[in-house]
Amino acid sequence: MSSGYYSTSPFRDEDFSEENEDFVAEEQNFKDCILFAIDCSESMFSKNTQGEVPVTVALQSLRSTILNKIDSRPNDQVGVVLYGTKEFNNSAQKEHIAILHPIDIPDAPRIKEIDSYIQDISLLQERYGTTDQSFPISDLFYVCSDMMSKVKNSVRRLFLITDNDDPTDGNAEYRKASIQRAKDLGIANIEITLFGLDKPDRKFDTNIFYKDISAFDENSASSTGKLTELLDMVKTNYTKLRSEFRIPFQITPSVTVGIKGYNLIIEEKLRLPKNFTTNVEKIVEVKPLTRWRCADSDQILMPMHLKHGFQYGEELVEFTKEEIKKLKKIRDPSILVLGFKHKKALKAHHQLTHPYFIFPDETQYEGSSKLFMALVQTMLRQDRIAICSFVRRENTSPRIVAAIPQDEKLDENGNQLEPPGLQLIILPYADEIRPLPPAITPVQVDPEVRESAKAIINKLTIDYDPRRFENPYIANHKKSIQTIALGGSRKDEKLVDDTLPKFDYIESNLSQELDVFKKTIGLDNIMIDELHEYSKPASVKRKTAGEESTAVKKPKKEDMDIPEMWQNGVLGSATNQFMKDYLIANGIQPKKLKKDLMAQIESHLTIKRKQ
Repeated sequence: MSSGYYSTSPFRDEDFSEENEDFVAEEQNFKDCILFAIDCSESMFSKNTQGEVPVTVALQSLRSTILNKIDSRPNDQVGVVLYGTKEFNNSAQKEHIAILHPIDIPDAPRIKEIDSYIQDISLLQERYGTTDQSFPISDLFYVCSDMMSKVKNSVRRLFLITDNDDPTDGNAEYRKASIQRAKDLGIANIEITLFGLDKPDRKFDTNIFYKDISAFDENSASSTGKLTELLDMVKTNYTKLRSEFRIPFQITPSVTVGIKGYNLIIEEKLRLPKNFTTNVEKIVEVKPLTRWRCADSDQILMPMHLKHGFQYGEELVEFTKEEIKKLKKIRDPSILVLGFKHKKALKAHHQLTHPYFIFPDETQYEGSSKLFMALVQTMLRQDRIAICSFVRRENTSPRIVAAIPQDEKLDENGNQLEPPGLQLIILPYADEIRPLPPAITPVQVDPEVRESAKAIINKLTIDYDPRRFENPYIANHKKSIQTIALGGSRKDEKLVDDTLPKFDYIESNLSQELDVFKKTIGLDNIMIDELHEYSKPASVKRKTAGEESTAVKKPKKEDMDIPEMWQNGVLGSATNQFMKDYLIANGIQPKKLKKDLMAQIESHLTIKRKQ
């Protein structure tokens, strides 16, 4: 056997998987590029009924996007173009189009400039002007295409914010040229996302112009709505959903389609801090470097000197990386349909972790979309789910999953809320199912109590979107860094924790329902001390119960007289009248204050005990 240095660690999923490392590196290097195109016509500078200026809200959305990019993906790029302006500033010399910020990695000076415009929007209006003069919207698409043509290896997106649903002003030539320019953007893989704002007197109508642009199909993330919803609309489109895997989906031995898989839900975590050093007055990031040294000669070892092996008795068996890959590989990454079941066969406790969402991918097999969607619609009609074998990546163990069909959902404006596709639920193996607790006898609930509880739940129901709720700990961390980078003080800033209950809303809208519920279950006269007892942790309650079981249980306060209360140290819970009556009955003139009454009773009972 050839000599060398061996690794005898057991098999792990991450070992010897260059494909996984390449995939992660590819995803990290694939950047996101967003170009904001903000309409600066006169109507966008006019206040609405709530006193808000659309351009100001658009700049606030832009600022929020930049801060999010800096926090989560600092290498992503953002640019800003203003159109409908009197002045123009672009390489193509197109009128009424001004480049506020070229496409680049955002930094503090850009954010400070945007802040100055948000605080006083007249500064932006004075610098670039505003006009309602008609001009070809195709010029805007041309300038945006020219700016994005210099960006490589990125997902390129154009965010169009406007309240004008007919930018061509009925001009047939403008319309034809604009549609062609939009198609050119699509051919160049530049996605257009429209944020159409409703005007005070009418809603934004996409049927007038934007429906003829091929970029706004049924899968587009474009939205229309009120100005107050703009921040939420932009926030939900911060990050382009990147597919986590692209694998074949084998429906039958002779029918295979291509699919892309997405991880729609993942916990946001703080990025690890980086180490920096100053080198010739320049801040340089410290990058770790791992080297292997021989324990005998102290010489640095190269990768060719390292071998992998496993102990077998007294012998060390050597393997190459290729041989280890073959040992660990069961089959190529894919999804294999094993059969179909009724959806009632899937129980809530079968879900182990977050699901994956799969969508057809035409780049693998032509015609995948039609066949995939036909399968989804058939499963929906027949209330069926598919049981599949799922290998997500190379060198990963297969999992049994349940593929649940999901139909498309739209809001009242026709905006897509949920796309059609399949949700993959990871099913447990037999040894992953824990034994159920002992059976609990069901409790019969009075119908009146059930209806009063329903009234509370119905008023507390909200449309939950995790992207709109920030972790307060992470938000506070980001705010601290932003304050240091942008300057200023955080003394006047108050961190809003959206995860806390809305107590003001509950008090103003649910007080009547809560009173009815407490009355129906007999808690309308509950004492504050009892509420505190309910709020104690279970461990404290168990400990208290254990202590009481070994000692003589104390009588309840309402069953005690004044001497018993004094003896048990709870005299302070007695009412003033109760103490006065006791003193009068024992021939003592009671005083007015509670502390004086307690002092009188304590003196009387102390003397009585000594006798």
